[in-house]
Amino acid sequence: MLSDGIAVLVLAVIAGAQDAEDVADFGKANLAWLRQFFSLAAGAPARDFYLRLMAVLKPNAFELPSASG
Repeated sequence: MLSDGIAVLVLAVIAGAQDAEDVADFGKANLAWLRQFFSLAAGAPARDFYLRLMAVLKPNAFELPSASG
């Protein structure tokens, strides 16, 4: 499910993932824990899934508003 993949992406980035490979590795390494919260019936999404997902997401949507101003 797309929402599960996005959630794993966000969690992986919080945990320090820098690219799609890191996100996929995070999903595989933490699959048992992630399944407590998400279905992930087909297992952790692969690197290619995250490459496609990152290509369509708007990076600015994840930026926090500036404290100044």
